Amino acid sequence: MSLLHRTALAVALLAVAPLASAATATDDMTVSMTIQNTCTVTAADMSFGTVVDVATARNASASVSVSCTGSGPVVVTLEQGTAGTHQMTSGGNSIDYTLRSATSGGGVVFGDGTAGTSPVFNGTSTGGGTNTVTVHGYVPVQGAKPGGNYTDTITASVSY
Repeated sequence: MSLLHRTALAVALLAVAPLASAATATDDMTVSMTIQNTCTVTAADMSFGTVVDVATARNASASVSVSCTGSGPVVVTLEQGTAGTHQMTSGGNSIDYTLRSATSGGGVVFGDGTAGTSPVFNGTSTGGGTNTVTVHGYVPVQGAKPGGNYTDTITASVSY
């Protein structure tokens, strides 16, 4: 084989070599981010004031607010209180009350969504705002009660 033929053959092989190994493989890369929705709930204290007796029904109100950073379903509930019922206690004595959506014992009874109660808020957060609900306390007429500081503690919870 002459030098010219060998050179031509070498050039031809070099020209074909890149085409022979020009295969391509691909894969997709998913890029993502999750923004976690966080919510807080704030419950103001409620006071029925200082009274002489409970021979007359009493009303009071307080606000419950929920704020969320993102959007999504939100449910705000109120537990039944320290005694497992809505009762303010002083020593061994108690005063019954309810937490409602309207004054004077009207509207729905707020609670944890069981036993005939409804959540304080059951809706959708749009993020960045605050939803505030007025909770009305109602003490019905009751028999004579001894003097004392009657209290109960209700926990407000937000599920999101």
